[in-house]
Amino acid sequence: MVDIGYVYEYKIGLISEGIGAMVNVEWIAPAPMGCNYKPYSSYATTVSGQIAGDGFPVCDWIFDYITRDQLNALMEYLESKQSNTVYIQTRDDEGTFRLYTAIMYRPRAGDEKTHEFLGWRDVKIHFTYLQEVEE
Repeated sequence: MVDIGYVYEYKIGLISEGIGAMVNVEWIAPAPMGCNYKPYSSYATTVSGQIAGDGFPVCDWIFDYITRDQLNALMEYLESKQSNTVYIQTRDDEGTFRLYTAIMYRPRAGDEKTHEFLGWRDVKIHFTYLQEVEE
């Protein structure tokens, strides 16, 4: 696939197809309007009062508005499951795009999206267990 100068570098791909088959999300849908990246999956206050992080990074891709067809195209990366391990390229907490393997989750109606005519508003696609991949 030819990269035609997308605005952002959010990408997604199936593990079974390899890194070379990743596509820019803008090929499928509008780029996410937000990316909530956290370097740890959980945070706790220690006995000294300091905050400590634990676990692998997590992130959410937040789409302001996405059509049913666009959401269905993104959901194909779940391969008919509720979650699936995929490749993603997303921003880290410093704003740098990095390549990861991650577990992608299907958004749940009512919790992570609001139905609108012909599509969805405020769609959040959640990724956990981000592990950086060296190309």
